[in-house]
Amino acid sequence: MAESGKWKCDRCGSERLRLLEEKLQNALLQIDKLKRKNKALEEKLQLVAAEKEAGKLATASVKHEDVK
Repeated sequence: MAESGKWKCDRCGSERLRLLEEKLQNALLQIDKLKRKNKALEEKLQLVAAEKEAGKLATASVKHEDVK
């Protein structure tokens, strides 16, 4: 007889542990997927920023040439 009224058999405890481990693995996979997506977005952002900067430099050199 259990004293607290809260008890689990070994089979139930093992099943719960298995389910928690499965949820943890799924969460870790989602984290990895989000990290890869974040990295790709950061790379795109850097590329856009570099293109924007290159456009500013091209515009600045054209304006400078027009002044001569």
